[in-house]
Amino acid sequence: MWMEQQVEDGLMDKNIRLPVRNKFVPPPENDDDFDANPPFTDSDYKRITASYRRWIKKVEPNSYDTRLKKVIYWNFLINCSVGWRYMSEGLEAKWNWVKEITSTNQEVIKGKQVETLASKIRIIDRKRNKTRTGYFVHAHHIQDLWNFYKQCHKEDSNCFLPKQDDYMFINPANGKRITRSQVYDIFKEIILADCTDLSRDYTVRSCRSYMITTRLEQGGDGVAYDLHKYTGHDLRVLQRFYERMDLAKNSSRGTRIQYNTGDKDKKVVKLFG
Repeated sequence: MWMEQQVEDGLMDKNIRLPVRNKFVPPPENDDDFDANPPFTDSDYKRITASYRRWIKKVEPNSYDTRLKKVIYWNFLINCSVGWRYMSEGLEAKWNWVKEITSTNQEVIKGKQVETLASKIRIIDRKRNKTRTGYFVHAHHIQDLWNFYKQCHKEDSNCFLPKQDDYMFINPANGKRITRSQVYDIFKEIILADCTDLSRDYTVRSCRSYMITTRLEQGGDGVAYDLHKYTGHDLRVLQRFYERMDLAKNSSRGTRIQYNTGDKDKKVVKLFG
């Protein structure tokens, strides 16, 4: 009976048994509360991502278990780049929400322009009952996830190959969307347990805080308004937080991001067709 209930809840199936012990209990923190959900420091972010990679490597490279673990890891990476609201936006994201991936994004680092990938993503903001569209960096994670699904299907035709109207984060073995319990429990019980002496008490919602504060630190004209428009975060809170930051430090970092959204010399990466 217990096993049947776990399968029904999406916590396991006959092929995959992840170390998830309890049903999902939503944490009490608010998504936009930086104090309750502190952003990762750069050093802690590196330690946490390294812990995810160690967790993935504990089983056979091409097993169903490993493939699902990789999807959960990509969920973490992409959430740290897009800043989805944990409960309603990230796991509900579908491939047709990704309107465009383009290589015309310029990341200016210490006076040098570096061409990177940016994604234009539609986000359904259920908290405010509206739809947002924003540009986000590190879109190579999205491209890598899609290529991963294609590679899985190539290696094993039984693996699910998503279509445009399918969820982004699915179990390759059966096409089912990964669960909130998997994402939350694995982050809390496995990843954080593997990282001792972190500088802060992090939650899954720290991914959103990390994306927003990283972008604020990069500075630039209208950065608070852009983040408000792209993420739905309260503009007054963003502005106050930005004003409290060490602007001298931001200036010395010399980093800002420019999104070239015009058609001239645009290089679009196509995922479908």
